Amino acid sequence: MDLHLFDDRYEVIGELRGTSTTRYLFGRRRTDSRDVLIAIVGGDGVGENNALGHLASDAQLLDSNTHPTVARVIEGRWLDSGTYALVTERLAGRTLLELLSADGPISKPRIAFLLQEVNSALEWARRVGVVHRGVTPESMYIDPDSNRPRVVLSLTPIPLEGLPDAANDARTIGRLAWAMLVGRPYTGEAPALGELQPELSARVIDETTTMVNLSDDAVVPDVARFLSIVAMGDVLREGEIEMARLQAELVEERRREIVESEAKARALEERAEALERQLAEDRAAFEASRLAEEARLASARQQFAVERAQFEHERSEFSDRVAEFELRAAIERPSNLASVVPPSATEVAEEELIGSGWRFGWLIPVATVALLIAMIVFGSVFARHRPPSQTVFFGRSPAARVEIPRATIPRGGFLTQSAGSIGSRLPSAADSSARDSVAPRRDSTIRRDSAARRDSSARRDSIARRDSIARRDSIAIARRDTLVRPDTAGR
Repeated sequence: MDLHLFDDRYEVIGELRGTSTTRYLFGRRRTDSRDVLIAIVGGDGVGENNALGHLASDAQLLDSNTHPTVARVIEGRWLDSGTYALVTERLAGRTLLELLSADGPISKPRIAFLLQEVNSALEWARRVGVVHRGVTPESMYIDPDSNRPRVVLSLTPIPLEGLPDAANDARTIGRLAWAMLVGRPYTGEAPALGELQPELSARVIDETTTMVNLSDDAVVPDVARFLSIVAMGDVLREGEIEMARLQAELVEERRREIVESEAKARALEERAEALERQLAEDRAAFEASRLAEEARLASARQQFAVERAQFEHERSEFSDRVAEFELRAAIERPSNLASVVPPSATEVAEEELIGSGWRFGWLIPVATVALLIAMIVFGSVFARHRPPSQTVFFGRSPAARVEIPRATIPRGGFLTQSAGSIGSRLPSAADSSARDSVAPRRDSTIRRDSAARRDSSARRDSIARRDSIARRDSIAIARRDTLVRPDTAGR
């Protein structure tokens, strides 16, 4: 290319690094010695979709419209049918590429400040109708006096679907942010942002990655919101670190709680197992004790049954012996009594009546009453003819012998007299005082005679006879009752 084409108005001083489609020359305007930047655009690909025509149109728009952040366009000219030259003012300061190469990544708040100015310029250019709104690290300058960004709008590819829109501008902001965060220009083959800058906030990494990879037909994101997230990147990082720390503490606390709960569960299980073992041992001991007690009770019952059977046997033998003894006594006693005292006629009659099965039970009371009357009459006659001296007894002891004149006893005996009449006829105390001296000797004699009589064989025979008579009377009464009941039931 012949650079003398610009000699009429500009003095070309040198050439800057360019791209495959653009050469950058810097020079000075001859009229006022003002520095200028000449961008010569041409080559393969720039003619697609009438890109050079849009560039020429953009030059006319920027010549008549200005923005503080956008470099002012001085002129644009066609060098030939496939080459177009755009002359703009040369901006002072270092480019973003030079700044990143020298200093590395930029702080998050400064990134947000610079990109906010660039986004404002892109929105203005989109409103006035500028098609080529490309901004790269090579076309973005940092003013050394104000520290504000200045950009030169460069040629951008025009998609076949249509002119670039807000999504393209958002993608441009995202790639500039990526370059500022990493410290080098964005390339599609670069590793992930998180791998290059792991100290960045996860929120910043996610939002930047979304902006960089934004497609043309995607929903336009909020660039201002994205820049605020980038500005708070350090705070978000600290918050994420604090959240991670709290989460780690929470996880550790939860782990400790789980460990403690598991330890408590194991302790409870061990205690439950110990209790079960103890319970099993107690149950086994109780079962053994119960079986031993049942065995003891069974043995005691067996022993008791044996003793009871033995007792019943002894009781039966004793009853048999008693019955045999009573039978033998009943058989032997009447014979003994018969040998000692012969039975009276009344007893013989009673035995005959009982043996013959006498059935006239009503004659026994009549005979008994008649016998009592006869005894009373006999007693009264005997009392009337007894000797005059009598011994008076108080209880069973003889007190004194009292002389009772026969004439003093009225006829009829004691049964016809009152107690007062008998007492009035008894001798007085003066008459019996003479006989009190002989009473002790008489009492002792009587007691000796009585003892002698009790110990004598006659006394024993009398007692045996009385027992025999009482037993026969009871037998007779039992038989009488047995005989009388059927007759009474029959009547």
